[in-house]
Amino acid sequence: MEQESLKRGIELTNRLGQEWFGDRLGITFLWWKSGKINKATFLFLGVVFFVNLFLVFPLFMRDTSSSYSSSTVFSFFGNLFEGTGLFPKVYLFQILTFISLSFAPVSFYLFVRKTALGHEPTAFLATILYVLPIPFLGGGLPFARAILSGDGAHAFAFTFVPLLLLSVEAFIAMGAPFWRVVSSIGTAITAIISPFVAFNLLIFIFIITVAEGFMGNLRVKFSRLLVLLIASFGLSLFWYYPSVSLEILDISHVLFAINKFWSIFPILIPIVPIAGIIFFLILDRREKLKHIFISFAFLAVYIFLYSTSKNLAVSGIFTADRYLIELSFARSLFASLSFVLIAEFIIRNYVLNKSKIVLFLLSTIATIALLVLIVLVMQSTLTLRSNFADQEIFNPYSFGIGSIKRSGLKFPDIVATTLSIITFVFLIFMFKKDTKVSAIIKEKEDLAK
Repeated sequence: MEQESLKRGIELTNRLGQEWFGDRLGITFLWWKSGKINKATFLFLGVVFFVNLFLVFPLFMRDTSSSYSSSTVFSFFGNLFEGTGLFPKVYLFQILTFISLSFAPVSFYLFVRKTALGHEPTAFLATILYVLPIPFLGGGLPFARAILSGDGAHAFAFTFVPLLLLSVEAFIAMGAPFWRVVSSIGTAITAIISPFVAFNLLIFIFIITVAEGFMGNLRVKFSRLLVLLIASFGLSLFWYYPSVSLEILDISHVLFAINKFWSIFPILIPIVPIAGIIFFLILDRREKLKHIFISFAFLAVYIFLYSTSKNLAVSGIFTADRYLIELSFARSLFASLSFVLIAEFIIRNYVLNKSKIVLFLLSTIATIALLVLIVLVMQSTLTLRSNFADQEIFNPYSFGIGSIKRSGLKFPDIVATTLSIITFVFLIFMFKKDTKVSAIIKEKEDLAK
């Protein structure tokens, strides 16, 4: 019933006129929009994968151990594998680097594709912007930069965040038991691998929950968010047991961040309700505006965090360069959606009504501009590849939340570990129970038909 009441919004589809040219063009590019993964999806993914592989390949040949040295969890597994004689820990870190750099654009593509209602060109363009060093957008693949700057755990954990966000969205929207388990476990694992990524993940999850709330049942969806946060906290409690939590609160940049957020909290009290009312009036049950809100909110938050961190000489979550991955994520998504919408609007309302000579001139100009852009991108790409091969890996994160060592367990810590086990058992129990209830309801509906 909720879906039937959704209002009409902006569609990322061919909305060309009924002219002969428009009809032919519409038929030609009918495959642009598809709900299911198809051959075009695999084609685009293949192009993105191999272009990205060419760009970051020099890093695969290097020892990236120092990039992960500030991560307690990766250092533990590295020492474990080396101590048991399975293989040297340098191989583990090379595997982590390969997974992170090669899978990151694939994960991002699938997220954008689902968020943009299955629109293939939007996902392809967004991922190209995410991977290639576009001159006026800056960057290049930010994951490689993160590894070179000693933030390997951040890069690895964020690789899977786009897919995790899809599972979170499915749970928040529908309350599906399976996605509740996947989202809770995924969020907990992310928090264990990289607390910085967990901080950013909470921002993404909150924005997605708000976007889903505009589609209806706001209270129900926020209650699902609360369930997700409690379950994730319970599952990761064995890692952040009381003594570790106290050490975290003693870190200077953590105290600074808490005080900073607390100081701006009074400003948010009047702003948040007003902004909520405005967005509610615009987005209420307009499903096809949801992705635009999500991309805009992501970009606004990370421009704020990046610019604020630039002006503060503080480490931790106020280290501006650490937000390059998240900023590139938000910027690529927003730029792609904006470009597709504007391009389709111009084509539909202005280009198709022009004479053949005008169309030829416009096509020529667009082709020349594209060729110039390709040349600039190739130059930037060659420069980046040489940096990836030669630049020294420097790790400045020797003291942070992720580097806190775990010591012997005391009684409160054993209680925390027990609570994590109980949380996991409870999640599985609820999953089986909800699955049985769903099967009974479905069986009754089938009988009624």
